[in-house]
Amino acid sequence: MARSGRRSAPRPRGTFGGQWTWNVSAASVSEMRNELAAASRSIIHRAWFILAVVLLISPRMVPAAEHVVPPRLDRGKLADLSDCYAISARRAGAEGEIRIMLTVGTDGYVSEYELPAGIERWQEVTADCVVPRLRYVPATRDGVPFAATISFSLAFALEGSDPLTLAKLTASEGEIEEALRSCYPPDRKETATSEYRVTVNVRGWPSQVMLIKSSGDKKLDKAGACVLKKVRYEPAKRGERPVMSTLLVPLTVRPPRLN
Repeated sequence: MARSGRRSAPRPRGTFGGQWTWNVSAASVSEMRNELAAASRSIIHRAWFILAVVLLISPRMVPAAEHVVPPRLDRGKLADLSDCYAISARRAGAEGEIRIMLTVGTDGYVSEYELPAGIERWQEVTADCVVPRLRYVPATRDGVPFAATISFSLAFALEGSDPLTLAKLTASEGEIEEALRSCYPPDRKETATSEYRVTVNVRGWPSQVMLIKSSGDKKLDKAGACVLKKVRYEPAKRGERPVMSTLLVPLTVRPPRLN
């Protein structure tokens, strides 16, 4: 299993202070989608993966009176990233998608980034190669550059193959409740959240459930794994063909509701 955690990205010049987490309007998101879609098309011919749409988060609101422009990929400075996709992963046909938190400084360089827990080692190696090479037009507030933190999706897809649709949990609330009745330990009353890596087969059933982030309670961690083994998923698809894949699932384990 790969090691998650915050990383510092090498920057050839300058430093900056402060950090913002992004909040923008739907219109700004639409503009960024168009910008990144165009950038992705230019990258895919040279690389074995796609830089996907930036997804924005907003724990801090930007004052309405300020004119704020989000950071965007600098299409004129996109490096050749084809050497970043691990040879072993290409040969194995390994694909997937991870979400990366990264901070873009006032100079347009990524100063630090954080990878999610539970990713594969090849995904960690590839992301560590890609992220330091990214160049952005920095965020501005009333025309003044400032550091901004964004959530960035990096999709790994083999060149020339059909589009990959990732697997997802499709169990209904009733199915989750039924699994909790079967799995939750009868001597407990607590609630806890754990994270798991689930391997989903082509029929939508979990073939493996691995704990990647404990709640701190072994019994409830075990109960969560039990729940995820009992519910159905929508399998990943390569074009229209179902394929085996893995996904990360955070699960809150709680006492089942009374009938």
